Amino acid sequence: GSNSLFIGGTGSANELSDYEEGTWTATLTTTGTAFTTTSNTATCHYTKIGRMVTVTVDIAIASPSSGTGDLTLTGLPFTYTETSNLSFAVRSGRIDLLSDGNGMNAKLSQNNTQFSFSINRNAATDISVTAADLNGNATPFMNFVAVYYTTA
Repeated sequence: GSNSLFIGGTGSANELSDYEEGTWTATLTTTGTAFTTTSNTATCHYTKIGRMVTVTVDIAIASPSSGTGDLTLTGLPFTYTETSNLSFAVRSGRIDLLSDGNGMNAKLSQNNTQFSFSINRNAATDISVTAADLNGNATPFMNFVAVYYTTA
């Protein structure tokens, strides 16, 4: 377009027509009964360059209880539109199942604006992180960076 910036040439593949920075509200919730808590949201940041979106997540949940179902994080600022599923390493704490060096992943599926979570276990099948893994724990937390594509 007339307000575009071209990098390395003037073809459409070299056109930078969209740059945006902002905040989004992340919410730790479940696929079942929501947690009883006083706080489960955080203001997080994003940068969108063309179709590529980078989001940061840094969130904690205050003394969760009574949650059921699988853990999810909702509120992504743009829908992930590619066909493959993505997985991002998560730094987390005060979440059950994370002993013995097991790692936690945030998973993003096509046409989604929310993450699901799983534990990748050495020589065993991945398992979903559930609300029960957070219920009763003092301030479970997580942080990670994810990069994904949306529509132009």
